[in-house]
Amino acid sequence: MKHRILLDCDPGHDDAIAIFLALSSAEIELLGITATHGNVGIEHTVRNALLLTQLAETQTPVYAGAALPLIREPIQATRVHGKTGLQATGLPDLTRQPETLHAAQAIVKTVRENPGEITLVATGPLTNVALAFRLDPELPSLIRKLVWMGGSTTYGNVTPSAEFNAFADPHAAYIVFNSGIKVHQFGLNLTLQVMVREEHIQVLQAMNTEVGRISAELMGHYVQFYRDRYGLDGAALHDPCTIAYLIDPTLFSGQDYHVQVDIQEGPNFGRTVCDYWGGHETPNTWVAMEANSEEVMRLILERLATFR
Repeated sequence: MKHRILLDCDPGHDDAIAIFLALSSAEIELLGITATHGNVGIEHTVRNALLLTQLAETQTPVYAGAALPLIREPIQATRVHGKTGLQATGLPDLTRQPETLHAAQAIVKTVRENPGEITLVATGPLTNVALAFRLDPELPSLIRKLVWMGGSTTYGNVTPSAEFNAFADPHAAYIVFNSGIKVHQFGLNLTLQVMVREEHIQVLQAMNTEVGRISAELMGHYVQFYRDRYGLDGAALHDPCTIAYLIDPTLFSGQDYHVQVDIQEGPNFGRTVCDYWGGHETPNTWVAMEANSEEVMRLILERLATFR
């Protein structure tokens, strides 16, 4: 069965690859993109989503969402993704416009019009999703599946404890994880297994398409950041893991756990706490634990090669 999805994201280098992967896959019907604050400001994430869909020659609707977290002060990841979120040259002039409906309202409307059919994929802070759940408390029961790139079962990347998407709006994540919906979580413990390296960038360049060229340039900046910051020879393709999972779930393995989000100020603020031993609460999350990284990268490159 084809997945009819809404993609809530904050593009973003790896978000760009996730968008291209979704748009090039017959298993996915991308009904809309809802943009949120996160990697860069909302004015950039909306523009980037529009530019990426324009590059892919699609009219996928783009909705502007939350500019700020629910409570905490805003943070961004500009040192990773640059000031605008897309570190690529030769981007086209923007000819598309966002929809007038707010992203949270678009989530409510789309799910209500298609009960039990919509898969909600979130690859940024969960602010828009939490707002939608507050607007319509019955919404979690009407969503087919919720897949989120965020959190970690181990260490963080913005603090020793917290992953960026969870830390950027932990109160929103808290609402979502306590909403009654089962979250399918792709955290750092999983996504750091899927690395884009120089040989993959060469494949993107050899595609001789605008999507391939821009993807290669974005990944080049991304890999350079990981090399400078962490001393690694590749960069984690966090967000595309969510789409790859929907296309071929056999590429990943995981387990059901209870996960809660720490919203207390302190060293663990924004941490997603996974109950490994299962002795406290009923599981509310399927946590991805292992990836067939070679096959995930093969899938991504094969699908992006279909653009002309």
